[in-house]
Amino acid sequence: MAFYNLLATEQTVHVLTTLDTIDAVRATIQSPVHQITAASIVPLDAWGTETGINQLRQVAFDVDWLIDNTPAIAGIGNQSIDANGLTQQVVTFTVAYSPPGSTNPPLTSTVDVPMPWLEEPIPANTGPSAGLQSAIDMIDAAEQALIKMAG
Repeated sequence: MAFYNLLATEQTVHVLTTLDTIDAVRATIQSPVHQITAASIVPLDAWGTETGINQLRQVAFDVDWLIDNTPAIAGIGNQSIDANGLTQQVVTFTVAYSPPGSTNPPLTSTVDVPMPWLEEPIPANTGPSAGLQSAIDMIDAAEQALIKMAG
């Protein structure tokens, strides 16, 4: 099985801060298990190297892992505005909760997980990376809000 499907690339300038930019490639990938599409910004000097390939593998792994192991049921690559007012790549996950015994469709909510959280390598034998743990916490908090709303 492939680690990810590379769907598109675009050379771009990635704005890190108002004073800092890097040449980069925006790589649109699809996760192998759930076919979730997302874009990751790979520094141009890492493009085509093991570092760049591992970054894309990590994103695909994390996205599929979150669907398999959290209340997230779907995801799609998206963009949002970060704390500095800059555009950032995110994966918008749909979180679902079905109250016990309900025959109605599940209650849903969405959360935007910043792409850098999904790009962090998972340290060997230590559990999730800090970014992946933050994504898990965000998804779990969205589920708890749905549970509270359901009463």
